[in-house]
Amino acid sequence: MPTPRSETPPQSSALMWLVITHVLILPLAGSYLPGGLVRLGGLFGFDAAQSMVPIVAVLTLIVVVFHRIVWQLARKEGNKALSFTTLVLAGVSLSVLFLFGTPAPLVVVVRLIALAI
Repeated sequence: MPTPRSETPPQSSALMWLVITHVLILPLAGSYLPGGLVRLGGLFGFDAAQSMVPIVAVLTLIVVVFHRIVWQLARKEGNKALSFTTLVLAGVSLSVLFLFGTPAPLVVVVRLIALAI
């Protein structure tokens, strides 16, 4: 007779979205969005390459929107630690964006490790 398996608790959807945001969405946005905005600016007659303000504004908006969504999910689930972690990671993402020009902290860590080697 098989022994009953204890059920594992379901994973938090807020944690899943936080990981997806930091591993997939932010690195892709930081890689491809600036080039797309420069091309789009050329089509509509403004020079986005001369001013980084539109690019930084769009990347800031992406960071704030995705972290707010994850924060709301964590609060809805009642997970205070995850909601605090989301706020901290939002601050880290914004500071990395303004200091290094990319919204993804993992990309900056990889670049710094590559410089150290």
